[in-house]
Amino acid sequence: MKKNPSSRFFGLGKMIPFIRPYVGGMLVMIPTDHCEQIGVRAILSGDEAEQVLARLQALPEADELLCQVYRAEIALARFDAPEAERIMEELGRQYGENSAFLFEAAQYCA
Repeated sequence: MKKNPSSRFFGLGKMIPFIRPYVGGMLVMIPTDHCEQIGVRAILSGDEAEQVLARLQALPEADELLCQVYRAEIALARFDAPEAERIMEELGRQYGENSAFLFEAAQYCA
């Protein structure tokens, strides 16, 4: 992640972190403060994301595959790539022919 020192997001004059994906010319800016002023939610911490995932898993209609993919994404957000890889490899062994898994795996690898 890089910081763009000249970003003036909605006139706040703050430095805004941004992500530039490997493919394409898109720039994703990530507000880290004053979120309520621009109508978006603040970035979740890893612990907050785990709490959301636990609430999602408690729902009767929760999809176990997607919950595990989210767990891998949380691991990536925590910069724990080995754990994320372990989760995705295990899911590949369990769901390798499942079209939903194949889609999620492609998104994960992108």
